[in-house]
Amino acid sequence: MDTGYKVYDVMERKVHTADSRLTVSEVAKMMSDNKVGSVVITESKAPVKILTEQDIARKVVAKGKDPKTETVGSIAGEELISVESTRDIYEAIELMSSSDIKHLPVIDNGKLEGIITSKDIIRLEPHLVEMLSFKSSLNRDEAKKLFNKL
Repeated sequence: MDTGYKVYDVMERKVHTADSRLTVSEVAKMMSDNKVGSVVITESKAPVKILTEQDIARKVVAKGKDPKTETVGSIAGEELISVESTRDIYEAIELMSSSDIKHLPVIDNGKLEGIITSKDIIRLEPHLVEMLSFKSSLNRDEAKKLFNKL
């Protein structure tokens, strides 16, 4: 499907990154200070994983782990799922939906170029909320109401 929008039309170009050896506490503060819901985790400056607020809540807080000693590399997702900037936004939506993710790094030729989130897509085209079946505690009708307010 061709929507007429490319990932580069929607992506946020300023991506926050953190070395995998930093502690969860350090990165959570970075996320809070920058008001972001995810950080791309790097090793030798190469993007390797992504850490989200949900990861911190479910893999650290809920399990009683110490965020001051736990490294982000040990709790971030297993595989970094990404998209190229020249892809149609529909491909990003399908990838996010099929992978059950809300944050999708944009990588071209091994270089981190940006990030796209479900909110970015909905701001672009609110009707696309139908295509996003992301993991949420909200049901589809509640999500539509919420995103219609954006």
